[in-house]
Amino acid sequence: MFDSLDGELKAVMHTWESPSGGWQTPQIDFGTWDDADLPALVEWSSAPACVADVSDSSLALVTGLDTTGQR
Repeated sequence: MFDSLDGELKAVMHTWESPSGGWQTPQIDFGTWDDADLPALVEWSSAPACVADVSDSSLALVTGLDTTGQR
């Protein structure tokens, strides 16, 4: 799914093994994606998506968006 990303972003993105249910998990090694980026990600992927802002190893703020715009 992530093969169509531009070369610069693809170079710093790592995908994790897909869990059951068809979810795909990218990890980006630079910058910050937040909930404002979700609409573009959902439109690009045609799939629900979520972003997590990890504060430390035991705390994260996670926001999700489905294909109908429901958070």
